[in-house]
Amino acid sequence: MVANVKPLNLKRQRATSAARRTTEIKSGDLQAEVVLDLGIFHVEQSFTYAVPEHLEETLSIGSLVQVPFKNARHTGVVVSVDSRSKGNLFNIESIRASNVFSPEQLHFFEKVAERYLCNFAQMLLKAVPTLNKSTQIHGIPFRDQKEKAKLNRRLFIPIGLADDPNAVMIRHLLKEQKTGGSTLLLFPTLKALQVFREAFLTHQDMDYVEVGSHLTPALRRSSFQRILGHENLVILGLRGGVLAPIRDLARIYVLDESSAHYVEQRRSEEHTSELQSHSGIS
Repeated sequence: MVANVKPLNLKRQRATSAARRTTEIKSGDLQAEVVLDLGIFHVEQSFTYAVPEHLEETLSIGSLVQVPFKNARHTGVVVSVDSRSKGNLFNIESIRASNVFSPEQLHFFEKVAERYLCNFAQMLLKAVPTLNKSTQIHGIPFRDQKEKAKLNRRLFIPIGLADDPNAVMIRHLLKEQKTGGSTLLLFPTLKALQVFREAFLTHQDMDYVEVGSHLTPALRRSSFQRILGHENLVILGLRGGVLAPIRDLARIYVLDESSAHYVEQRRSEEHTSELQSHSGIS
């Protein structure tokens, strides 16, 4: 007796599960515009997806979602949610993280991308770590910006030759942190960040969150989750930290802001201090 043997298939030949579509439009149905980083610079547009009924209560502008595109799954950012007007749409498959970006932050990223000729979706997703397939993070809602006092100002803090820049920075931090809101501290190099962290924050027994590409993927995910779930934080980072989606950002300190390390070498006009000024926080 000869057994029937099925032919072997290469992994890439196996058919992926078909993405679900919603064709019928019912009263109360929603659709969302999602921006995706497809690795193509000139593709600068959002794509419309149907919002399944079980996601309608938790989906919001600024959420990270998983969606089908072509024959793959992609992580994208929801930039608008409206009443359903289009038929035969692919469904949003899942929400990876809710309340990641506020509408004000999305507007900020859009203006930065426009000014520096960057891909909007790519810039948004640079602020997000690689998430596991099972990861689901629920960020606390952003406060109403209209209720916040608009007291933004640019302040230059001179440091004498005999002064330790880190000591001056920590004095201002201890004073201002009592007034509420999160503080972002930016450093020109990883070494400068480590010196500040080890010599002062640890000594002061202050809790902090560290962000940046120098962290392991697991630590980046942990920091991302803390930022989305808490307020009144002290956040340490390098120049990329200015893009972190902080809930209640109240102030930014830039140590040695004239340092060349804050400048993007591929685009010499990009400078962290300029991004800081565009964010409206000084």
